[in-house]
Amino acid sequence: MKISQYNSPKSKIGFSSFNFKKLDNVKIFEDFKAKLINNDKEMDCFVRMKTAPNRFFISVNTNDNKILGENTSNTPHEGILYNCIINNISHNPKIKGIGSVMRLGDIIMTLENKIPKIQLFSIGQAVYFHSKFKFEPAITDFMEIKSYIAGDIANKLYDKRFSKFTAKALKWLDSDNIPKIEKIKQGNKLLYEYIAAVNKYKLNRDEDFILSPGFDMELKREDVIKNKDFFNKLFKKSGIDYQISDCDSY
Repeated sequence: MKISQYNSPKSKIGFSSFNFKKLDNVKIFEDFKAKLINNDKEMDCFVRMKTAPNRFFISVNTNDNKILGENTSNTPHEGILYNCIINNISHNPKIKGIGSVMRLGDIIMTLENKIPKIQLFSIGQAVYFHSKFKFEPAITDFMEIKSYIAGDIANKLYDKRFSKFTAKALKWLDSDNIPKIEKIKQGNKLLYEYIAAVNKYKLNRDEDFILSPGFDMELKREDVIKNKDFFNKLFKKSGIDYQISDCDSY
């Protein structure tokens, strides 16, 4: 695979192409341009990456260097990027896209360093946000996955839009002849499909659909590559000069 770049018009910010540097054998990106939406209008910003012992920091900054948000992740350990905690510092509801730009920065780092996957714990309110970036539930405890399927999916019998998910949930709860490891795998898949449906019907902010308190999620590098067209559209939408190509020589 090869990562290529497309040429975008120069903006007020001085960087328009993607550059990288190596620190402790890890490729990190230099400042790059991106776009946010501020009060329904495009707003230029730039994304910066810094390091500290066992930590990476991705920040989104205004033209005058005011930090709008910062994302903290642990140094890749055993081939995995951990945590990736997003902090929206601006607290301005009119500025949209800060979290998305930081999450795309994590994905770029994952691709450039051949990191197998990103793992994080998502609070309930953020599960639907992460699922929009193809993050999937990665629950390993049987009783935990059971509580979500019983308490959040099987109880949606009143809503015909979710009838197929409630049917699957009830069947999953009643099946006792499946090995526990396989049942957990099936449960995570069912939860992921349900989350996608909630997003589809734009119910992600409805209190009846909050998946409290939250759970582990992951995004595999292979899934990013498999869905390259989807992610390339996200990069372009955010004004980020980065594209995943079809080449496999990277």
